[in-house]
Amino acid sequence: METKENMVITSRLQKIYEEQSSFEQFRKSCIKEGIDEKQAEVIYFKFVEQENASSDDTLLEDDFDLDCTDSVKMYLNELGNDPLLSLEEEQELFKRYEAGDAEARDRIIRFNLRLVISVAKRYVGGSNLSIMDLIQEGNMGLMNAVTRFDYRKGYKFSTYATWWIRQAITRSICNDSRTIRIPVHLFDKFNQARRMEIKLRQELQRDPKESEIAKALGISEEALAALRNYQQQPASLDLPIGEEEDTSIGDFVPATNMQSNPEKSAVYSSLCDALEKAMDSLTERERAVLEMRYGLNGEKPQTLEEIGSKMNVTRERIRQIEAKALMKMRSPRRKALLRDYL
Repeated sequence: METKENMVITSRLQKIYEEQSSFEQFRKSCIKEGIDEKQAEVIYFKFVEQENASSDDTLLEDDFDLDCTDSVKMYLNELGNDPLLSLEEEQELFKRYEAGDAEARDRIIRFNLRLVISVAKRYVGGSNLSIMDLIQEGNMGLMNAVTRFDYRKGYKFSTYATWWIRQAITRSICNDSRTIRIPVHLFDKFNQARRMEIKLRQELQRDPKESEIAKALGISEEALAALRNYQQQPASLDLPIGEEEDTSIGDFVPATNMQSNPEKSAVYSSLCDALEKAMDSLTERERAVLEMRYGLNGEKPQTLEEIGSKMNVTRERIRQIEAKALMKMRSPRRKALLRDYL
């Protein structure tokens, strides 16, 4: 029988799993909870299996109302007849693939294409990418998973592949579907908020209030509003305006030094990528404090009091978090990433 303490730990780990986008992030969080790497791996894949089991894997055209083109219908019809592999069949195919059988690899991929659709469905409507675009990106993640999977560990391949498929799709959405690239960790938060909104709508049988969504996510209404604002797509400068639509927004925007200097623009973009890598190992709270404190999220820099008010902690606590984050950023490895821009 599971003890009350174990139930609390399991609940906390489930929340961590829902908040983290990768096994690596989940592993780090588990270590902080006093759980070793091997246990973390077992727990992670257990949560993935539960998620897959609760997901509707039926291939119905109704699932693709947003983009049910003839190509989608044809793709669904082709896959609808493929049987699912048992664990034994799966392991046998991986043994053959390990021995150099290319046909075995193709069969593994073919019989798991339905899994890609199951994962891709969760992201429909969350970006400008069509369902077929999402599926194609997910297929790339599936192929990556095939080359990395170790069948000897006893996990079902679908459990392992789910994360690689999800990662490929989310990274594609972040990189390709927006005018301005957003960091993956922010997209994960967008998607988490979207899933919570859908969940609450089903439970309440009505559209949930912003306060209810924020409470369920464990964040303030202000933080949720900022997230919504960041999620909005910027208007294209080529968007036609006026009755004759012969003028674009860009005609009314004066050129700035950055816009008129491609070299500076490229350096700035490179700096943003380097800064993103340097901040990769910070905790979510440390990252959020630095972003608000120095205006790294596109907003104006905020005071310790303002940040403390948003995060419901004291000014001194924010100062401590900032100091710890800056100390991490001063490590030789992170300084090397930013040296060219200093």
